[in-house]
Amino acid sequence: HFFMIVDGYRLYISKSYERLENRVENWPAEGFALIGDGSARAVAGIASATQVRVWTTERAYTVVGVGNSDDTFLPVALDGSRGCVGQFAVAEGDDTLFFVSQDGIYADKGGRQIKLTSVIDPFFQGMNVSGQLGWNTLQAPMALTRLAFLHESTGSALVMSYADSASLTLNRFLVLKPAGGAATLPTECFFGTSDLTTFQSFYLDSVNRALLAGGANGHVYR
Repeated sequence: HFFMIVDGYRLYISKSYERLENRVENWPAEGFALIGDGSARAVAGIASATQVRVWTTERAYTVVGVGNSDDTFLPVALDGSRGCVGQFAVAEGDDTLFFVSQDGIYADKGGRQIKLTSVIDPFFQGMNVSGQLGWNTLQAPMALTRLAFLHESTGSALVMSYADSASLTLNRFLVLKPAGGAATLPTECFFGTSDLTTFQSFYLDSVNRALLAGGANGHVYR
């Protein structure tokens, strides 16, 4: 199945067949489920091999099958969960979902959300941390935040691009790596910046052990 968020409150689900056809274009006009009560817009979603998750700005929903039908799904709110800041602020890797909320970066494993950035909580409140400007807490720049999961045998990393408190440009990034290369917490934090362009995507050159960034100007930077 394919899932599509429409207008911020409808989750459309593709059908495996329609009119004796078998195409991804099969999106029945009434083939959707409502996300939440309409008080908060759904901004992001991700489908892994084992789960489908949708985030509004306030909380997370797991999408579950209903009954014996292969075409009926329902978003169910996760109790006590956090929301996501924007459509690019989610990533998946190592059987874990990751997302950026208003107060930090979280790992979501089986519906259990764990904050990874408690050690730099003031940063996500817009305050300076270790000489680094806090991120911009205004809604518009927060919604542009991007998150990428980069797998490496010696220890995978999360990279978040963001605008700092003195800017509206996504030219700064925060890298999270498990301390000592372990696969679990605690986490080490590294900051970086670029004066050349805004970041659109991140990649890992595992051969040369370099972080690569795709810029808004069409170039790739090491």
